[in-house]
Amino acid sequence: MPSWIARTSTASRSSTPPTRLSARRIRHTIDASLRRLRTDHVDLCQMHHVDRATSGGVGLAWLLAQDGVTGPVIGPRTSAHLDGALRALALKLDEDTLAELDRVFPAPGPNGAKPAPEAYAW
Repeated sequence: MPSWIARTSTASRSSTPPTRLSARRIRHTIDASLRRLRTDHVDLCQMHHVDRATSGGVGLAWLLAQDGVTGPVIGPRTSAHLDGALRALALKLDEDTLAELDRVFPAPGPNGAKPAPEAYAW
């Protein structure tokens, strides 16, 4: 098991709609990180986009729907971030939506056969 996790992040350059995080931008960011970190792989690439509150709220609502999750750490930097995280408490995802999210974002790595959130533990 590795003693560290190689992580990078990328974001759309535009702040006005329509915004897209292109495959070219993602590849460029990962390639730059590989050079900077002097490694041949990245374990996690976090992708930000303009509508962070909506996607973050869905992500947090998904996490809260998982068995075994009792208190996720959200780490807001501003009161607006905290407000967005708190709105996720009111967002209830139905079983079809949860199943689709699991299909679109399958569990990573060698622990993939386990259900979330255990699949995401190192």
